[in-house]
Amino acid sequence: MKMASHLLDKHLATSLSWHSIVDEFLKDKPEFKKYGRPATPLSPQFSNPMKCFAYFITYQAFTARSCKSMWDQLVNLVNHLLLSISSDNYNVWPPSVLINIPDEELYGRNGVGLSKNKINAIKGMAHYLIKHPHIYDKHSSSKEIIINISKQIKGVGPFTIASFLIEFGHLDIANYYDRIVRKGIMIHYKLDKVPTIKQAEKLLANKWGKYKTIGTLYMFAIVNKPPRMNELLCHIYTLQQRLT
Repeated sequence: MKMASHLLDKHLATSLSWHSIVDEFLKDKPEFKKYGRPATPLSPQFSNPMKCFAYFITYQAFTARSCKSMWDQLVNLVNHLLLSISSDNYNVWPPSVLINIPDEELYGRNGVGLSKNKINAIKGMAHYLIKHPHIYDKHSSSKEIIINISKQIKGVGPFTIASFLIEFGHLDIANYYDRIVRKGIMIHYKLDKVPTIKQAEKLLANKWGKYKTIGTLYMFAIVNKPPRMNELLCHIYTLQQRLT
């Protein structure tokens, strides 16, 4: 799997390489096959780091329904601002646009509805992205990226950063910061209770190999049943493998 090994150096997967990466993971861990094949986490709506981080921060610590309302209002506000500067690419959110939005337009009932902590987190992340546009430095591990950002920006914790890295195709993310993932670990490994973050980290140290993101997605599948790989794509891929 030369392609997969090369991609690991950059920490990133692509939609085209996803099949090979899943195969390599399953080769040594066939017990995961019963859960099906996880769909690639890459999402067109989050081709931009700023928008992706704003999404995950908005959805922190509230019910999905209330978060969706806030997110929809934030998207409408940013799209309006992008239109005012003659930008019609609504998927790309320049960090400077988020920084320049007055807090009162984002806060409380008279604004988007975000808390002050979330506003500070989003703007803190925007400042970080301006200073560190090359967030995918191949010389830094994903764990180093998570620790570095979470230490620098209040309100942007390991869970949010790990979720972002998974969304953007990083391969080495064991997101044990997420309780859903830890619940999946409990079910899959037949534990008596949901493990703590430290317990999960110790348990998974050598179990999921270099493609820990695959294991993370399987844990989601056990608990939440996220989208699986399209059956037609699976069939096409199987035929392709037989021909090559």
